[in-house]
Parts: sequence; C-alpha cells; structure tokens
Amino acid sequence: PNSYNSYLSRLTAEGNIHEANTEDIIVQAADYKKATPSSAVAGTNNGIYTYESGKVDYEVNVPESGTYYIEVGYLPTADSNNAIVRNLYINGKVPFDGAEGLTFDRMWTDSSKDFLMDSSKNQGFPSQVQSPVWTYTRLESSDRSATGPYMFYLEKGKNTLTFEAVQATLEMSYI
Repeated sequence: PNSYNSYLSRLTAEGNIHEANTEDIIVQAADYKKATPSSAVAGTNNGIYTYESGKVDYEVNVPESGTYYIEVGYLPTADSNNAIVRNLYINGKVPFDGAEGLTFDRMWTDSSKDFLMDSSKNQGFPSQVQSPVWTYTRLESSDRSATGPYMFYLEKGKNTLTFEAVQATLEMSYI
C-alpha cells in the first residue's frame, strides 16, 4: 500500500521533505484549466460548483520544489446530507492512498435555541440543521490516521492539481 507514512519516508529518503519557503500560492477556483463536461459551473465569490462526478484541473506554478500544504476555500451546499468526497491527483497521479476519499466537512447548527424537556425533566438537545457558510480546510486524513494536514511534494514550475468529485456537490472558491 502507498500510505501517507510511506510517501513521507520516500520523500525523506530522496531529500525532498522540506517545507518550501515561499509565500502562499493562491489559485481562484474559477481559473481552472480544464473540466470534464458539466462538472463545473460558475458559482459565487469567483467560485465554481463541482457536482457528484467529474474532474477539474488547475495549473499551479510553483517557485520552489518542496512540500506544500493544500488549502481549499469552499461552501458545502445544503442539497444533501452525504459526505462531500473528492480525490486529488498531482500531475496525473494520486500521490498516496489518503489523497483518495478526501472529505470536506459540512457545517451544522442547532435548529432552535430552545432546549426541550421530557416528562422526566431531562433536557434534550435541539436537532441539527445544515448551515452553509464559506469555510476552508487544509487537506488532511479523512480517517484522522495522520496528525495534522497532509504535505504534498510539488516540483518547481507548472504542476497540475486535479480534483475528482466522488460524492456530493461542493462550491470551491480558491486553492
């Protein structure tokens, strides 16, 4: 298996496990290079909606070879309760097993500010409803098997990041 730990070990052995010393590189989601048909449509805040299937490619020009964190600004749409799942390819390859099945959290809030009491005077909590708000995440282990966000090795120059939709709609604003 190509685990994240194996990936890090390989990068270490190759001398490539250093955080690049550059300023943030930001790509607006609407500036994608290629999208499979009907997989991306214009959203709000320079964002794009990505649906339950399809791929969207982004070209990222990296000033220095090294490891980078990948952060995504997104809006979880309230059209489903399903987990939001994406696969990440870097230059056409999934770098390690954990880059498949990346989940993006939905935001929830109480349906009411009132706490209910049952006949025994036990306090019950209100139900939860989705609260779609813009948020961001650094890509990390969906099953929390790795501590902290993932580090991805990128070569100096042009790199292609591909997000493949697996499940649920997501509006992305930046990478």
